[in-house]
Amino acid sequence: MPKVNNKTKKKPNRLPLKDSSTFLSFEKTHEKSDKYINFKENKEIEKSLIKIFNTRTSILPENDYYTYINYLWLEKMKKKETIGEKKFYSQIDDFRVVQEKVYEDLILLVKNYIRTNKTKQSTELGRIFSSFSKLSEKYAHSHIAGFTQIYNTTTANNNLWELIALINKNEIISWGCPLVWTVLPDDKNAKFLRNYINAPQTTLYDVKFYESDKGQTGDFIKYKRSIKTKYLAYINEIFDTTMGTGHGLSAEDVFTIESEIINAFNCKPENKKNEFYNAIDADKAMDYNFNWAEFCRNMGFKKVPDFFVCGDLNYLKCMCAILEKDWSSQKWKSYWYYIFLRQLIRFHKSWRNIYFKFIDHTINGQQTILPLNVMAIIGMSLTFNTLISNEYIKHFKNDAYLEYAKNMGKDLLTIFKRRIQRNTWLEERTKKNAILKIENINLILGYPNKMREDPLLDYSSDDAWSNILKISEWRTKKYLLLDGELAIDIPYIDWQNLKISGTQPYVVNAYYTPTENSIYIPLAYFQKPFIDLEERGIEYNLSRLGFTLGHEMSHALDDFGSMYDYKGNLNTWTTPKDLERLHKIQDDITKQYEAFAKKDGIEFDASIAIGENMADISGLAICEEYLMDFQNKNDDIVPIKNLSFQAFFVYYAINNRQHIYKAAIKSQLKVNPHPLDKYRTNVPLSRLKLFRSIYNVKKTNDMFWNSTNTIF
Repeated sequence: MPKVNNKTKKKPNRLPLKDSSTFLSFEKTHEKSDKYINFKENKEIEKSLIKIFNTRTSILPENDYYTYINYLWLEKMKKKETIGEKKFYSQIDDFRVVQEKVYEDLILLVKNYIRTNKTKQSTELGRIFSSFSKLSEKYAHSHIAGFTQIYNTTTANNNLWELIALINKNEIISWGCPLVWTVLPDDKNAKFLRNYINAPQTTLYDVKFYESDKGQTGDFIKYKRSIKTKYLAYINEIFDTTMGTGHGLSAEDVFTIESEIINAFNCKPENKKNEFYNAIDADKAMDYNFNWAEFCRNMGFKKVPDFFVCGDLNYLKCMCAILEKDWSSQKWKSYWYYIFLRQLIRFHKSWRNIYFKFIDHTINGQQTILPLNVMAIIGMSLTFNTLISNEYIKHFKNDAYLEYAKNMGKDLLTIFKRRIQRNTWLEERTKKNAILKIENINLILGYPNKMREDPLLDYSSDDAWSNILKISEWRTKKYLLLDGELAIDIPYIDWQNLKISGTQPYVVNAYYTPTENSIYIPLAYFQKPFIDLEERGIEYNLSRLGFTLGHEMSHALDDFGSMYDYKGNLNTWTTPKDLERLHKIQDDITKQYEAFAKKDGIEFDASIAIGENMADISGLAICEEYLMDFQNKNDDIVPIKNLSFQAFFVYYAINNRQHIYKAAIKSQLKVNPHPLDKYRTNVPLSRLKLFRSIYNVKKTNDMFWNSTNTIF
């Protein structure tokens, strides 16, 4: 590990293991820990154990397995929330807790690197770290003046496309632009990158906030009006704080524009069937009111690309018509300033509290503001991803863990293929294509094969926003050269949620990418509690790592993944009959998630999470079969097999334990692509015949569902 500055007493959270199969002595250390039960006399030990094991709740495993297993932990979390224990994330689970530890590790590594290296790169990294840790307030008004100059110049020139281009050059605000430009792998030829033009993300998470009250329930209408009032107050506070008095900007106008953006999705000027992939030739762009050539000229393209890809032609045509008519009006001025200012305030030490109070706390249920050290990591991820990635890899790579995951992944893919081969509802053509796709899944563990260079751009040590502008300009120039080029790894930031979202090795997550037909699990995942080869067995590791692998590979055949072939190209290979059958299975899954939640008084639309729900059900079934094969390989007797499966089910429920702060539940039900983890546990388990048998689940029990279809 790196040497730690004498002023920094805190040590990294984990050390690289030389031999992950070594079992270490632990009793002396355990006696001093808070987990040690101090028995007064030896004779009391067994009585105490009996008391612990006889602790019962009124909850039965056949009615609510998730709560039955996690009851004590859930109660502890409730107490912590009651006494005010706060986190900078809206829900507590292993992924977020470990991510917080990884951030701490990164900070130590970066501080050590800056201290021990006297290079231009180290100096520039130090400036980035300093600027994002300070979030200086002294340059904010000059940045506002810079945006004002952009707005005044484009309106004076009556050049809408110049304004749209300039906004898209700043990736931190471009996600709010009515027309969002990105460079992505071509869905129909995924080896190459193409220009995409798509719609923005609105501030409020539910489109119903922008719609009329017609058809909405009284409780939601009351909640909606409360949120709107707070939203308008939030926008006005942004304007008044940053612009002073007499700015003439209106929160109501911002809300009106966002409503127009939502309505543009429902506009159908040509009444044509709208696909999510539409390649528009450059000379046809004006048919949709979009001046592609002028936009490209202002972006800085040396040559106008022959075509671009659009996700929604109706939206494009209607939005461009609205902009051409109205973009320089007073209400649109409020919107242009809003999408700039709402991001600027997040990089100002005092103003960022405005954003936190409404977006993070009121809407997302986050308890505390994002720590400055995490802000520093986001800044460094954008500017020095390769450097900090290599440092993280150097100090935390565990070859034994990666090799274990590689072998387990290989076996799980074999089982997945086998399950498709014996599937009874898929037609042979679909089976053949599904197997071909599974055989070609690329499993990437730890980190990308190649990372792009970190540019040295003479960064400021106390102006984070100007540093973002510098790297955005550099990245834009790179993007302009990528049309038609081979796809490369690019470090992404989700600027709406201020979250690292690319292939950075220091992210605790896992991804399936349809355009690559690949599974990627970053290095940060390969640590306890997600994998433990020292003190845990197959049941534990299968419930964690194995389920993650099974879940991600199942995405290859889910509702979205099945639209892409084995090469990663948009190419539907499922027969019409199989699509019809799949939709019926999906409908049944959606009904089950909604029914299980309704028992708890929760009503939500489970269809938005159908891909994740399918992956959970299929992934768990794959792991169940793997455990059976493992037991048979080792000639386990029936009682051992029974205990082994019970342990696997218990670990699976523990793996999914989750505490969401009350204020976050409403938004989580709408924006999280995964359902609440209670249902991610109970629904997939309820579809396993073996689980039903072991726990004697009957039709009268809440864990019963009329289908045991595990999809594939």
